[in-house]
Amino acid sequence: MKDLLEKHMSMLYDNKGTIHVMNEITVSGVFSLKDDKACGQCIPFFSRNCGNETFLIHTNSDIHCLDIETFLNGFKNVSGDRCDRLLYDERKCMLLDLYCGMSEYLDPHKRSRTVVAGKKEKARNQIEKTIERLYSVQDIADHLDRMEEKTSVFGYRSKDEEMFKNIPKTVRKSEKAFLMFYKMQAERRLASPMSHGFIFLMHSYPKRYEW
Repeated sequence: MKDLLEKHMSMLYDNKGTIHVMNEITVSGVFSLKDDKACGQCIPFFSRNCGNETFLIHTNSDIHCLDIETFLNGFKNVSGDRCDRLLYDERKCMLLDLYCGMSEYLDPHKRSRTVVAGKKEKARNQIEKTIERLYSVQDIADHLDRMEEKTSVFGYRSKDEEMFKNIPKTVRKSEKAFLMFYKMQAERRLASPMSHGFIFLMHSYPKRYEW
């Protein structure tokens, strides 16, 4: 998978034909992945106590983890959304988007006077865009379609539930009722089928995802 992506994505997006290299790790047992952006911005108190873990996964065999976001960021003419990681073995692949932050941002919420999409929807959109990008190359599409299982996961950690669990939330009841309508609409969109046979799951820390 790594060689296939490096070859065809470089041919597609690098005008000079330079082959771009992806960061890859091979893992087994129990391991964790982090939201790089959130961990880099997190306050020192929390980052010292959280272990920089956003998503826990358990596997009995070797799986490969590609940093697809950093890879695509390396092309100057690639714009738009993309997810964080691509994990795979001989029979399964997973597109993964990660979030560690305040739980109020997971669902639709107000920003100034506007209701904006929550992180759940944004993660799904980023994964969908990544799928479209991968399937735009026939050799990559054929390889993915030979997989027994194609999964996409939004892995998240609500740090306020750990940091501020004893502090009452101050969202007014009227505002909660107002946002519930948008939340129900978002949930229907999240439950709709994804393209190319991928299934979409949401997984919260500290539960382990079983590969």
